Amino acid sequence: MSTSSTIPSAQLVPPRGAGTGAGRVVLPLLLICVSGAATTCAFLDESSPALAGGGAHGASPGRASPDDRDPPSLIPVGVETVIDVDIALLRQSPWVMPALEARDQRVRAARQDTLGYDDVDDVDRVIYAVTMAGADAPTLVIAQGRFQSVRVQEAFRVRWPATTVDNWRGIAVLSSGENAIAFLTSRTFTAGAPASVHAVIDRSFGIGTDVSTDPALGPTRRALCPEGRAARPAVLATVAIDDRMRARVGDAAPLPRELRQVGLRLDVGQSVELSGLGILDDRDAAAALARRLGVLVQEPMTRLVLSALGLGMLPPRTRVTSEGARVLFHVSVDDEYRPTLAALLRTLVASRAGGAPGTPGAGGFGSW
Repeated sequence: MSTSSTIPSAQLVPPRGAGTGAGRVVLPLLLICVSGAATTCAFLDESSPALAGGGAHGASPGRASPDDRDPPSLIPVGVETVIDVDIALLRQSPWVMPALEARDQRVRAARQDTLGYDDVDDVDRVIYAVTMAGADAPTLVIAQGRFQSVRVQEAFRVRWPATTVDNWRGIAVLSSGENAIAFLTSRTFTAGAPASVHAVIDRSFGIGTDVSTDPALGPTRRALCPEGRAARPAVLATVAIDDRMRARVGDAAPLPRELRQVGLRLDVGQSVELSGLGILDDRDAAAALARRLGVLVQEPMTRLVLSALGLGMLPPRTRVTSEGARVLFHVSVDDEYRPTLAALLRTLVASRAGGAPGTPGAGGFGSW
């Protein structure tokens, strides 16, 4: 049985620390394309043949030096939310450039002093990962770009005066309480809780297994980024849904009890393409969810709200289908609407630009 309808897109709740810096640009862009909660994401059956088998980055015998060529392979198991952002691609996008130009230059300079780098211009790729410890733990971050490690480490020491230094597999790890940072190579650093930083270092040496082998997250990532697909997404987000996640979301966005995984892929080229998938327990639950979403989009209030936000073009361009125990959706916004979305993104970024750059828990990457 297959059900099709149009839906408003879904909202992805960012992990702690992902709402500033690069997140000021990336996460509002997701919010523009999606509105609602994780219930409006699309879902893919884990038993699908396309998802069978383990990931490409399982346990390996180890290496003599750290390897940072594949940042996602550095994410260790034990995380429940991963947001992978191609900052280099977004910097070149006409959809995003107006928002980058909207950044307050004084705030930008203050943040650069606090962090030791420019959190957009100096970064090419960043991955945020929330560990099973939940939103109260520091966000695990893997950032790749052009950094002066001495400046970044000094900024960390200034922020955390009680910083100590130790070594993990020959790599210097700066830590203070639950916050740590380490450079894997001159272009890649990781920040987060000390145990998470150690785990990323282990992965860079090929020790342990990465998140692609985790049945709670790996299937969605492999399905959204299949082998052989040349284009890399601007943003790829995957979320494991368990009782802790349901409790965290609460009544604000009640999640179906059958929902197990959520994935979102954002491509920004001549058009904006948002693809979603996820996993439910059974086909009846998937069909029921698709029907509910179809009803939701037809509600006059939904269309009124989207139109008031300048997003009235979304429902006719959004398709949701259910097939087996999966629900998938796709939103496509053509170039003719780029000025509208770019202006809205610029407004959202400008409205969020007043945060103090030195506020604990609101660092550029993660909570350090």
